[in-house]
Amino acid sequence: MSTRLPVTVLAIMVALCAQTAVAAARPKPNDFTVYKHRTSMQMLDASTGTMTTDVSGATTGDTELIYGTVARTPGGKVIGHYRGIATMFSQDPQTGQLTRWFRAKISLPGGAIFIEDAQANPTVAAAAAGMRWTYAVVGGTGLYDGVTGECLSVLIREGVYFKDTFHLYYPR
Repeated sequence: MSTRLPVTVLAIMVALCAQTAVAAARPKPNDFTVYKHRTSMQMLDASTGTMTTDVSGATTGDTELIYGTVARTPGGKVIGHYRGIATMFSQDPQTGQLTRWFRAKISLPGGAIFIEDAQANPTVAAAAAGMRWTYAVVGGTGLYDGVTGECLSVLIREGVYFKDTFHLYYPR
């Protein structure tokens, strides 16, 4: 029997332990804020099957596709990006208010965070600075693997800039 096999197994075990120690030593942010800058918003019109940049006429079944960048300060150096999708799934018969299911991936250094929630869809005319949305953090990748929590998103400039504050909880 070769003595190389046990040495190889030992080397692999040491390498795995070292990787685990490095991962455990990595700081994980629990609360932090980023600023999103929406750079594109399109809508897939369910009735026609066409894409449009005019999202003001959204109806049940339509889907908004939202793209943008992420920075640590408003208008600061880009550190990541986000992609969101909002599907209009119901409309109040009395008020006409649409409800949407919103999901997004916020890519940051070291990983990504996934958020989602059902919420009233603001009309383009009604969107104003100070509007707030609270999203559930439903997971993540990399540094954010297994994370849960919430994200408070505040519109800080009409239709363009959002301040997102994350409160994260990591599995034990």
